[in-house]
Amino acid sequence: MLLLFSLLFCFACAQEPSALYLTFLHDPATSMTIQWHSEKEGDSELLFGEAASSERRPARGHSRRLPFLDLAIHTLELLSLKPDTLYSFHFPDNPDRSYTFRTLPQRLTREVRFVVGGDAYFSFSLFHRMNQTVARLNPDFAVIGGDIAYTAGRLNFLKGKSDPLTRWLTFFHTVTADFTTPSGRIIPIVPVAGNHDVSKKERQQARGALLFDFFAFPRQTLSYRQLDLGNYASLLLLDTGHYAPIEGPQTLWLEAALLSRKHLPYLFAAYHVAAYPSYYRFTSKTSTKVRSAWAPLFEQYRLTAAFEHHNHTYKRTYPLLGGEPHPLGVPYLGDGSWGVPPRSPSLHPYLAKTEQDNAVWLVTLSPGAPATATSYRINGQPLETQKLTKK
Repeated sequence: MLLLFSLLFCFACAQEPSALYLTFLHDPATSMTIQWHSEKEGDSELLFGEAASSERRPARGHSRRLPFLDLAIHTLELLSLKPDTLYSFHFPDNPDRSYTFRTLPQRLTREVRFVVGGDAYFSFSLFHRMNQTVARLNPDFAVIGGDIAYTAGRLNFLKGKSDPLTRWLTFFHTVTADFTTPSGRIIPIVPVAGNHDVSKKERQQARGALLFDFFAFPRQTLSYRQLDLGNYASLLLLDTGHYAPIEGPQTLWLEAALLSRKHLPYLFAAYHVAAYPSYYRFTSKTSTKVRSAWAPLFEQYRLTAAFEHHNHTYKRTYPLLGGEPHPLGVPYLGDGSWGVPPRSPSLHPYLAKTEQDNAVWLVTLSPGAPATATSYRINGQPLETQKLTKK
């Protein structure tokens, strides 16, 4: 309650939005979605333009007030932007405070970098430290692969009706402060659902989920989707049974998405519960479903890499084909240790490397050079680098 009161006090005093974060609803080369929190509903306006120019144009979005808190969440999508361009924006009532973001290139004409990790805000200190490491890596965006703020199913003596909301607000205040590169550019966040992002009640009624209240999605109650990066890569952002069943419509969608993108040089998948776990049981129900429904599709369409989480360790599998090491197989990278106390990994024959460590992965797509995935410890030191095979 003290933390919630402090947050509300900050809302009243702040001249700037109490939280400000970016995400993608459509093409990252030509669009950007800006979200922020304030006391006032309406007035979802800002002025923006290319950072190299003094010209600023107005833009308007929409807002929605959360019924259980005196807080409005504003969402504004900027469209028809120039690829690979630095933009700045400011709010009408504070023209002296500007923010910057960069669109992605439509073609791989420069290095494109993105971070992937999961199991984020469990421990505040670990979360904050890893955020600082991520910002120093200077990625174009960051994928948080589930268990974003640990708002459901936590055994916490402070847990009550306000606890999920308090944790979400703390998460957004923290990323507002942390997700800025050394040059001042805001790093967009791409959210993926995890088991601690949804309560049992919310599993039955996705429209009531706080994840959908706070983050904009292309379809606001559909948790799985794709993020296409120009003509060079695509990320399939999947839901391991938290809002949507693994089998059925989601698997049919995944197959169609992979088929229509098989011409792209790089294909990635990111989701929460691991098909090839490094801590939990290999025979667990969800892991078995992912291996049965999705792994054959990953192999058929030569997925570049699958990013898995949930286990709270560091892991890299061998490239796997039919569950066995094979040069033409799919590497599974993870394993969900962004901001949680890391666990001691289990032994499995498919694991090429594991550690009890906090880590995230940085994927680098380079023109004229092999793509790589480099893992980084919480102190910013690289752990290992893997070359990623182009299709």
